[in-house]
Amino acid sequence: AVVGTSFSNASLAVLPYTDERKVVYVSTGAAHTQVDPVRPYVFMTPPTGRLVAVQLLRYLRDQGLTRIGVAFDSDSVFNRVAWAQQETMLSQFGIDAVAVESFEVDTEDFTPTVTSIAQSGAQALMAWVTGPPAIGLALAYRAARLDIPMVAGLGAASPAFVDAVGPGADGIIVSNHGGRQLDGV
Repeated sequence: AVVGTSFSNASLAVLPYTDERKVVYVSTGAAHTQVDPVRPYVFMTPPTGRLVAVQLLRYLRDQGLTRIGVAFDSDSVFNRVAWAQQETMLSQFGIDAVAVESFEVDTEDFTPTVTSIAQSGAQALMAWVTGPPAIGLALAYRAARLDIPMVAGLGAASPAFVDAVGPGADGIIVSNHGGRQLDGV
């Protein structure tokens, strides 16, 4: 058996090899495309992006936040697909995306992304980010001193994120599991 990487893009690259050899692959990456369609030897440990998206939309709705600015890493399969799935569910939760900003994994300056969202009238920043982009976006968000909450998918749920962002991570809402029953969503 192989226990895989938490970066979904790398997990997806391994699958043809493990499928061909009928080796069990336990992925710690969250892209649902690892198991949809079903592969008999592949298992995922984290919740799918859809489950995380629902959980975060519930949180936003329950906080009365109906206008969001979205920032997502277009190079990350998990983040790109999770945002696409979340986007299709916005109206079910009474939420509008008033700004959508994509960036690439090697982006270093997130000031334009944060500025665009700040100027959009968004009530929250929804961040679909992992690894260095999660850190860069969080630091730019804190540096801009926005008075709106930052909400992130499980890609930012790591000690490395908290260590790198430091005290600036305080108050950032990060999903770390899929939550409860989907309630028909």
